[in-house]
Amino acid sequence: MQKNVWGFTLLELLIVITILGFLVMIAVIRYGNLLENSRASVAYFTLSNIIGAEKAYYWDQEPPAYTNNLTALGFPTNPSVSDNYFVDDYFNYSFNIPAVGAPAAFALRRLVNGVLKAQKSYKMDINGEKSSAVTNSYW
Repeated sequence: MQKNVWGFTLLELLIVITILGFLVMIAVIRYGNLLENSRASVAYFTLSNIIGAEKAYYWDQEPPAYTNNLTALGFPTNPSVSDNYFVDDYFNYSFNIPAVGAPAAFALRRLVNGVLKAQKSYKMDINGEKSSAVTNSYW
């Protein structure tokens, strides 16, 4: 009489679990990269909005002038820090207007709950040109 044995051996189960573990690890890494790329897109869009608002403000003034005050441009600021600084969930945004001429650049660094999470930053000039002169730039 022959007995039919059904089931998997321990070795087969360990191999399947190992393969599934690798697939989950790859998925988590990819998800993190997608999240970072989406946050980078939001930061680029926000910098572009600041530049557009700055240009509109420039032409609304008599004589034409730029401003250091993000509130004047319609952006929320943190008055306890300064008028040219605001924070969203992932980045803090700031810029400085020189006494003469157009703003040299707008810059931001990635923060989460006020803590710098990456030493990378974005920098863009008034014409929307990306600057790679920043150490560890995202672009």
